[in-house]
Amino acid sequence: MTAATPAAKSCIITALMTGRPIYDINVGHILAPLLHVVFVQLRPEPWIMALGFGVGSVALCLYLLPRVKGGVVAFQWARRLNGFGADASGNVLKTQ
Repeated sequence: MTAATPAAKSCIITALMTGRPIYDINVGHILAPLLHVVFVQLRPEPWIMALGFGVGSVALCLYLLPRVKGGVVAFQWARRLNGFGADASGNVLKTQ
């Protein structure tokens, strides 16, 4: 079995870190336990739960999106992935 090249590793890391489905699944992991607790403890009407958790999921996505995206860009910058630390010709710049 051959080892992955550094370029292949950076592509794999980038694909895993920047995928929108992963971001949406994380919002679901935050709201799912809350959905269960609200249903078991309060037993609200279905339309109230749908409205409340629909608004909550949109608000949570809008709140977390810039923070998660900033974290992904910071990770890429720290590891010099996807053009960070390269000049226009693609050559990696050496820092002192």
